[in-house]
Amino acid sequence: MNASTFVRTVHLDSTDVELAIHQWMEGDVGCVVWDGALVLGKYIDHKNCVGEWDAKKNVLELGSGTGIVGIVSASFGLRHVQLQDYAQETYSV
Repeated sequence: MNASTFVRTVHLDSTDVELAIHQWMEGDVGCVVWDGALVLGKYIDHKNCVGEWDAKKNVLELGSGTGIVGIVSASFGLRHVQLQDYAQETYSV
C-alpha cells in the first residue's frame, strides 16, 4: 500500500482473528470502512459467538466498498459469500 492509505483493524471475538482492512485517506464512499459496516460486522461476530449464526447461509453484500461485512461473514466458513461494488476505486484497495 502507498502513503495515502491506512489500516483499520477489526478483532473477531468468536474466532480470535484480527482483520486488517486498508482504506484510502481520500476518495469515494467505497474507499473507507464505514462505522455502520463495523457495527454490522460485530453483530455478525456476536451471533457467531453465541451459536446463532447459520453456516449454511449465503451472503450477498451489495455496495461492499472495502468489504468488511463480507470478509467477516466469510471468516466463519459460510458456504457462499459474494461481494459487489461498482466504484472503480475500490478495486485497487
